[in-house]
Amino acid sequence: MGDWRLGVAAGALAVLSATGQAIAQPQGQSEPTDYFRRDRNTSVSDRQKQRSEDLGWRAGGFWIKPQLLLAAGYNDNIAASETNTEANTVYQAELEVDIESDWGRHELHGSIDVPSVNYTSDFAATDFLVNVGGRYDIDRGLSLVGGLNYGHRIEPYSNLPSGVQLREPIDYDEAGAYVGFTQVFNRLRFAGRADVFDTNFHDGEFTTGLPFEVDDRDVREISYGLRADYAVTELTSLFLSATANERDHDLDPPAVLLNKDTEGFEVLAGVNFDLTHLMRGEVGIGYFSQSFVTPGLEDQTGMAARGQVEWFPDELVTVTFGAERSVEDAFAPGARTLVANDYNVAVAYELRRNLILSLSTGYSFDDYGEIDRQDRRWNAFGGADYEINRNVSLTLSVGHQEQESEGLDLGRNYDVNVAYVGVRLRR
Repeated sequence: MGDWRLGVAAGALAVLSATGQAIAQPQGQSEPTDYFRRDRNTSVSDRQKQRSEDLGWRAGGFWIKPQLLLAAGYNDNIAASETNTEANTVYQAELEVDIESDWGRHELHGSIDVPSVNYTSDFAATDFLVNVGGRYDIDRGLSLVGGLNYGHRIEPYSNLPSGVQLREPIDYDEAGAYVGFTQVFNRLRFAGRADVFDTNFHDGEFTTGLPFEVDDRDVREISYGLRADYAVTELTSLFLSATANERDHDLDPPAVLLNKDTEGFEVLAGVNFDLTHLMRGEVGIGYFSQSFVTPGLEDQTGMAARGQVEWFPDELVTVTFGAERSVEDAFAPGARTLVANDYNVAVAYELRRNLILSLSTGYSFDDYGEIDRQDRRWNAFGGADYEINRNVSLTLSVGHQEQESEGLDLGRNYDVNVAYVGVRLRR
């Protein structure tokens, strides 16, 4: 890429690295302080995971943990239509199998996830997701990580352009791989990671029988980044990160009207913390820039932000705040990129040891760069999980989601209400 701005960020990380080596752990101290431990607080979900840690089958040095969700519910707008809404009874099933090592050093893990949804209107969709990853510990402070993942997914109707009606939703394949490292020098921690991710969409079919082509959405993204953390105290650290990306779309003009290939970077600075009995999380603010391969187009630039904070007002209550602002690919006609703004709040309440109540809401605002379009999405969900015993639990969820699109090139507007009740079986 040769971007001088990314070079400056990498240089700053190199300076921090040299400083870290200079203040490495003093000789004679047998047990160094872990300045980056972030488990001093325990959330509601943490306690639920701890209670299920010894579930599953042991196979040598591995744990195999399967679970199955069976649910039935209702959706009042299954095609996310603006006018001709269609309500349906919905049946869901999801099989998950997690495999994880139980070694003193190193780690190997994998998972298979097969969610399926069936409507009484003779429509069904099944995803298939698999991933494997691991960590190799070279010494106390240096680790290497890597992994692979693959997924076959069904895209929701709500992602279609306004007015498009298909016989079945679009399906697509995605595959990715990553490698990285983490190095700790006493109060300083450094990490690097490189990712490659391929997305391949399959053409759909209009209700009229004509093909709906989506090959212009096929893309390969390569990203690579560095990050440095400095622990001010055992509870708080500052960080600086720099990430670059290249997005290469399969189709170029004249096969398509627009060349959507881009390259860019993001730089973030922020704080990571775990304040006992109060809150923990991470917040970063910085700058992004995404430039186009096509000459003469203005770069998409702006403020980047990413953060998640857990607040513990009570031992039995966890409130989670999340926010992110970034530049993403856009697939609306005439658009290349959009700036995505996402915000969410979730509350989990452990009413009893075996009864968890939850409430969440989210708001998103997408501003398209090359066309006159702004999308606003809002959702709210409430739920309850009741554990009959360690292997069987009941789950209930109700929710509402909607999208409002504005501008001369507006997209789809819709409202959807859903509700379901189910049983989760775990071994």
